[in-house]
Amino acid sequence: MKKWWIVGLGMLLLLAGGMLVLAKPWQTAAPEAAGASPAAQEDDPAAEAEAVARAAAVFAEGRLVPLRSANLAFESSGRVEELLVTEGDEVAAGAPLMRLETRDAEIAVRQAQAGLALVQANLEAAQARLLSAQEGQRVAELAVQAAEAALAVVTAAPRDEAIAAAEGAVAEASAGVSQAAGQRDATLETDSAAIAAAQAQLEAAEATLFAVRIANEPIIQDEEKPAAERELAQLRLNAAEAEVAAAQAELNRARAGSTEAEQRAAANAVTTAAALRDAARAQLALLEAGARPEEAGVAQKQVEQTASAAAEAAATMSLAETAVRQAEADASV
Repeated sequence: MKKWWIVGLGMLLLLAGGMLVLAKPWQTAAPEAAGASPAAQEDDPAAEAEAVARAAAVFAEGRLVPLRSANLAFESSGRVEELLVTEGDEVAAGAPLMRLETRDAEIAVRQAQAGLALVQANLEAAQARLLSAQEGQRVAELAVQAAEAALAVVTAAPRDEAIAAAEGAVAEASAGVSQAAGQRDATLETDSAAIAAAQAQLEAAEATLFAVRIANEPIIQDEEKPAAERELAQLRLNAAEAEVAAAQAELNRARAGSTEAEQRAAANAVTTAAALRDAARAQLALLEAGARPEEAGVAQKQVEQTASAAAEAAATMSLAETAVRQAEADASV
């Protein structure tokens, strides 16, 4: 038992000695790190306060951020052509910061213009059909009036003033035929100056297409080129082809002098005027010859037929008006 007590005491002494050795360097290093001896620190309160502050100091990493910031973006994508400011510049509100290339936008404008020309051509054709339908309805209504007047003549005794009125109607209808024929001839005429201008425009568009094709077809066919560059080259080629198509359409229109619908409307007007003249002559002949009983039934049948034709003409005009409204809506998009 005494032996174990002596061993434990020895271990306790060894442990105390080790702790003393470990503590001694720390006690001597602290004054050296502070730059003064413990006695000097006790005599100098400022040095002691500095040592305490240095021991309590905290060092950490951080980053500066602005108080306010904004993300800038263009309304449309594109390649930047010019930077108008540099980092750190002061700029006023609304001042431009950079400028994009306008080639893609210009190509899109040309394509839109070609599409607009097509829409306007459709609108003009629809308007011409509407004019033709309106003329057809007017003619149908006049035919109904003439048939009703003929029925009234057949069922009434002829009088001198009725014959005079019929003769006046024949003269007026004959003048209408001459007027309609003149308008038809004017519609069919072509404008040589307009044809020359359209031809020059077509030649210029074809020359541009030739140059664009030479410059861009190699890019389009080169699969090693970036997809964006090939797509831009294809857009340029499409725009040049659209300009040629629009110029060709304008030349065709100038050579025609008028649209097919306008020519058809002018020809229909002549036919209508001739029909009215013939009806007026027939009515005058009935008055001069005197009515017969069977003629009343014929006149009544004519009234019914002209009324049916007037209803069909009204339906045709309604469809033409709908087509014009649709074409106007397409043109306004």
